[in-house]
Amino acid sequence: MLVNKKLIRKNVISLSSSVHSREHVSVIVPVFNDNVGLNATLEALDRQTFPCENFEVIVVDNNSEVRVEVSQVFRFRLRILHERKPGSYAARNKGIACCSGSILVFTDADCEPAPDWLENGVSCLQKAGEQSLVGGRVELFLPSSCSSSFASVYSMYAGFNQQSNIENKGYIATANLFCFRSTAEKVGMFETRLLSGGDSEWSWRAAKLGCALVYAEGVLVRHPCRTTLNSLVIQARRVAGGRAQLALIGTNVDRSVVATNHVIGPSLFSILQSLYETKELSVAHKFQVLVVGALVKLATVREKLLLKLGGRAERR
Repeated sequence: MLVNKKLIRKNVISLSSSVHSREHVSVIVPVFNDNVGLNATLEALDRQTFPCENFEVIVVDNNSEVRVEVSQVFRFRLRILHERKPGSYAARNKGIACCSGSILVFTDADCEPAPDWLENGVSCLQKAGEQSLVGGRVELFLPSSCSSSFASVYSMYAGFNQQSNIENKGYIATANLFCFRSTAEKVGMFETRLLSGGDSEWSWRAAKLGCALVYAEGVLVRHPCRTTLNSLVIQARRVAGGRAQLALIGTNVDRSVVATNHVIGPSLFSILQSLYETKELSVAHKFQVLVVGALVKLATVREKLLLKLGGRAERR
């Protein structure tokens, strides 16, 4: 079973006639051991053009080893909850259960939404209609505290592409997702047995119920790229674990959808093609980036083998 193209809107929604919403919005942000990233996200949310009295932010601490600390007082209403069950999807479910908004918005604790993110996202969702999910653009950037490395260059080339996720794989990453609360209630909670890939499974469930997936170019969050080989390997292990779990837990989604659409990153060939086309890197640098890609793919294969032998999935 392939992605149902009828339920995917490829055209970017126009933002020329923005709808000024008075809907109450709940922004749900899971966090695990990342106070620096969380505060960057909260500071970006404090700069929103959307009226601060019309949205709340629900931070859900996923049993961090360090206490969640907020650096300042914000204009919007902020609630900090705690979820002991491991996994960001369990944390998001806690936020859904405790929030008050008629519109639910999801992002991550290391993302930095653009100032017009909520205004544009809510406008797009209202135009798309209740039976829709809106996914905005996720732009990778190199953190100012880090120097460029082969790992970061690889991450920029191979990082996830929200538009491609929606149009080719039929899912919206929860780094930048908008939906009506009524739609979320019909779809149900995120699958908490998954430590990765829960946004894929949830989106496929929504599509199965007739929801359209809409990509919105002007609804932007910025996400720091991975800067070390170790962080890339951890990410590859986590994604591989999520795919293995998806294949085993027996969700409402057909197994063929999982096999066809939940691809673990771009192929080495597509990375090679992208590197070939760029003129910003020397041949030596391109080769080194390709080596990083090969090591990441090797880590993916190794993780799949370990999981088949009874190993535990990576949660970070």
